[in-house]
Amino acid sequence: MKTISLLCLAACLTLSAAAITIDGKNITGDFANASWVTYQNVASDWGAGSEIMAMYAMTNGTHLLVGVPCYLANTDGRCLVLFIDGNPATGSNVLSGITACERTKNMNGMSFDPGFTPDRAVSLGVNGGASAGSEGYPHLESIVGNQTEYQGLMTDLTGAGAALATNGRSFGAFIPGPWPLDMTNTADTGIEFAIPYTDLLNSSPTVNLMAISANLGGDWAPNQTLAPSGGNSNWASGVSSAHHADLVPGLQYISVIIPTSDTNVYLFATASKNKGLAFSGSSEIELTASAAGGTPPYSFLWDLGNGVTTAAQNFTYVYPAAVTDADYAATVQVSDSGALSTNLDTGNTHLYAATAVDGLDITNTFAGATNVLQDTASNWGVATVPGSGNELKRLYARSIGEKLYIGICGNLATGIGENVLGVFIDSDYAAGSNVMPLVTAGSPAKLQNLEGMTFDAGFTPDKALLLSINTPGDCWVDVYHIDQISNEWYWGTKTEWMSIFAPFQRIVNDRFGTAGDVVAFNDLNTAAAADAATGLETYLDYATLNDGGLVIGDKVKLQAIIYNHANTNVANQSLPGINGNAAGFGVASNVNYETVPGLQHIEVDAPIPEPVYALFAAGLLLMLRRK
Repeated sequence: MKTISLLCLAACLTLSAAAITIDGKNITGDFANASWVTYQNVASDWGAGSEIMAMYAMTNGTHLLVGVPCYLANTDGRCLVLFIDGNPATGSNVLSGITACERTKNMNGMSFDPGFTPDRAVSLGVNGGASAGSEGYPHLESIVGNQTEYQGLMTDLTGAGAALATNGRSFGAFIPGPWPLDMTNTADTGIEFAIPYTDLLNSSPTVNLMAISANLGGDWAPNQTLAPSGGNSNWASGVSSAHHADLVPGLQYISVIIPTSDTNVYLFATASKNKGLAFSGSSEIELTASAAGGTPPYSFLWDLGNGVTTAAQNFTYVYPAAVTDADYAATVQVSDSGALSTNLDTGNTHLYAATAVDGLDITNTFAGATNVLQDTASNWGVATVPGSGNELKRLYARSIGEKLYIGICGNLATGIGENVLGVFIDSDYAAGSNVMPLVTAGSPAKLQNLEGMTFDAGFTPDKALLLSINTPGDCWVDVYHIDQISNEWYWGTKTEWMSIFAPFQRIVNDRFGTAGDVVAFNDLNTAAAADAATGLETYLDYATLNDGGLVIGDKVKLQAIIYNHANTNVANQSLPGINGNAAGFGVASNVNYETVPGLQHIEVDAPIPEPVYALFAAGLLLMLRRK
């Protein structure tokens, strides 16, 4: 669910600090007049490469300014996370239930001081990239809203440094090398943030801040925190959930005062909707708004972007069937009974036609696309009635803009929830292996028993889309990051919930808020390969496949198979087909597509001219590096 919040101040804010350059350089000079400073007092137990030396904070008329001299090794994949507690009434001092925040979703269980209950986090991940000087990925994470907003790509952080300004926020990073602990007071390169007050969600002038370092995935962290931990064993190298600032003597946060003349003269309003991707004529979109502060009671005026307005505060809406293939932004004006008013924009919802992704008529939908026909009859059952066989009939794929489109004509036997239709995708040639590693992630771990299965020598899948069904109403979709040994389970909510026989079941992922991913499955097929037209249909955003949209190479490679995740067996159903070759089925560790004549994967052009902008991206887990 996307949530937009705004702190509307009735009083003008005056500058309290001179202008600084947000570029990660000259931090001690930029923050020479900082009102709030805390210094590190313990060397990193991950060594040089995961150290934060100091934290400086000051304010001006519009922004909270934070400078953190630090060194985050791009070769290992590291991140800096600045936790923000603007409202003691929201959040918790123990992270829990976070599933969609880029870094903090892997920090569930981490405990803070009792008086520190973070609402938001600003993070910047650093990793080696295509550029010579590494890449940086800044995010704004709403911990209380369980959402991430990816800000964009920064490059050459260790060379020339980089700066990024977007949505009123500024990020600067320059990390050429490590700093010794005895220079904690003078270290002057690292990361700088300028965060508008409207991002703080503060209920009073006091905002509490805490900075930590972690690995890029956020699930492991060293002893680096500011305010410092002093080397206490309760905040030491290990899994993030084992870090307990509440057991460390002293406070591990600082309090900053935001310059407001009177804390009773602001209106605090939020607005949200639960879908950035919907199907016209069928998908219910939930819209909600709230207000606090100012002078109650409050009034609300929604504009749905298609000429429809309403004064309701909270409601559901279905865009008409005639509204298709376009983006519509829902905005709301929130006013109090005095003079305060603010306009909130919940962002775009992309409206697809109701039949855009339905698992039906795949042959015509993918006319002209790269495709391959099955050449081997299924050894796990040929469907004579819907749901009675396990077959892959034809694989289609094409790339348009920022999306990969896949259609697979075929079927799965119902009542066998362990059978999986797996689509293996090689979108990053530098990641993955042509031999399946042990993947224990997920519950159940649907790739675990494929360990040792060998793909074509030139096919090194880094992602896998897995579909499994049970009865004609139970349908699950997982996306595994094979290169990271991790699972993304984010398709548990169905946009359409109906039998996979009549006529389809569709699942929508809106993790990025950009009409990202859709999958539909129809299990009606009983036709032969040349005539099959129903099955799996999916649109995948390259931000899903490439951890934020960074494509290495100009082609994507794919292979589809059917296997059973509860045992070690792989069916003879592969696309491209194996022509009955015994090396292409059986016990997974013995399956070796490399020895099957021909190629067992197809290639699709991936014309991505630049990194995809992924709003609310949760997918930059390029390396889960554990110390």
